[in-house]
Amino acid sequence: MLGLSPFWDRIHHAYELLCTPLEEHHVSGRARLKESEENHIFAPGEIAHVEDDGSLTRGFYDFMEWQGLPITDDERIIRDKAKKDMRGRMCLVLQRLADGRYLICYLTSFGQRKLGQNIESTLGRLFAIAVDDTPDFPAGTPSIKVCPKWGGHAFLYALPVPRANLVRHKLAKRVRFMLHIGELERLKTMIVDRMRVFKAYHEQIRADELWYRKLDLIQTRASHTIHEDILPEIDTEDIQDLKNVSVKSKFPQPAKLRDRRQLPRIHYLDRNPPWQDVRLLMKLPADPHPAQYLYRSHFAEGARAIKNHLRLR
Repeated sequence: MLGLSPFWDRIHHAYELLCTPLEEHHVSGRARLKESEENHIFAPGEIAHVEDDGSLTRGFYDFMEWQGLPITDDERIIRDKAKKDMRGRMCLVLQRLADGRYLICYLTSFGQRKLGQNIESTLGRLFAIAVDDTPDFPAGTPSIKVCPKWGGHAFLYALPVPRANLVRHKLAKRVRFMLHIGELERLKTMIVDRMRVFKAYHEQIRADELWYRKLDLIQTRASHTIHEDILPEIDTEDIQDLKNVSVKSKFPQPAKLRDRRQLPRIHYLDRNPPWQDVRLLMKLPADPHPAQYLYRSHFAEGARAIKNHLRLR
């Protein structure tokens, strides 16, 4: 080719091979830094993820202290026990505070409760608001709409608490979940209404919540430990000698579980030797429609055999 110099062409390719990886390295480093910064910056109405402070119990008592309501010793014990079970949880950002933290509300299913009427605690029923496809709760209040649609049954635990350790969840790497237009203002209005109810009846609600949390702790302990004082006393004289006791390794299957049904015998298969001949299958691939030799010629006879069997039952 005219004007082509192999010497300078090699130098040009060597320069490209040297500079391209360095440029990609710097660009990828800046992209990772920008992505890391964006993963910790959230707008009001956006769904984020709390890494290690997603306890609803701890959030409730932090909300009380944030509102200036003193907590009792029993409530402090319950809150301290909740610290041992710290886990991540999805949340909704209400606003960004001056100190860099965010005012958030947790997203929860309340133990896979699909209906708001199944929520057990009074506090949960007061502050629970249905999200997207979850049936409306409270009754007559349309659910909070999220874009893109939030899958599954979920409730917004409308107790605002300040949190700092927010990150972007793996579900939101390529898309950001945001409330529909006007939903954030509607949500803030509902939160204010529930705050007024809570401040008017907070003593009764707190007593009910404390009782509910104590009951939850008792049930958790009962499922993990066995108390010796509740075990029945066993008299050694009632214990039989186990040497003469035979143990059956296979227990008989109950009669109700046995399958006594007999499938109809397809007689035309037994009278058709080519079905069981492998050599026939080796000859068929050359034909564009091999299935017609195996099914169509005996379909009517097989259907009649099954009908006769069902008529005799």
